[in-house]
Amino acid sequence: MIFGIPKELSMFKDIPESRVGLCPMGVKELTLPGATVYVESNAGERAGFSDADVNSAIEVDLTGQVCSDSIGTRIYSGFGGQVDFIRGAAQSRGGKPIIALPSTTRNGETSKIVPSLKPGAGVVTTRADVHYVVTEYGVAYLHGKNLRQRAGALIDIAHPDFRAMLEEEAEARKLL
Repeated sequence: MIFGIPKELSMFKDIPESRVGLCPMGVKELTLPGATVYVESNAGERAGFSDADVNSAIEVDLTGQVCSDSIGTRIYSGFGGQVDFIRGAAQSRGGKPIIALPSTTRNGETSKIVPSLKPGAGVVTTRADVHYVVTEYGVAYLHGKNLRQRAGALIDIAHPDFRAMLEEEAEARKLL
């Protein structure tokens, strides 16, 4: 099922509206059963909800490219509206486009911050659109950074067990 949450507009130009079609908690509840929810940019602004947007990913490479729909060539899920949400948050006043993910897979055997995306993996969000990447080890602010700075920031928020490997791979690729 697909839901759209529009920005509410007043039919009276001199009476400002301060309502929102659905608050962020409501959007979260709608997505739990697997629905896709699209929220118009600045839909909650007048009611005090910013367009700060949090999306997840399957893996993020050392340049900041985000794969959120496939594991290599195997399609895992649809990418939904990630690009729209990330760009909408970036353009809104007070918005923060965030990619949040655990630093490792569930069993802890594989890093989700990777030297490069798996062959055949889809780049859903390009490195040009990524502002923040967050793991349980911190926040990497990537917007406007060069490739060396991006690689260093992402290694800093990777699981400590994988940082040495990521540094070696980054050096081999001339990213560090």
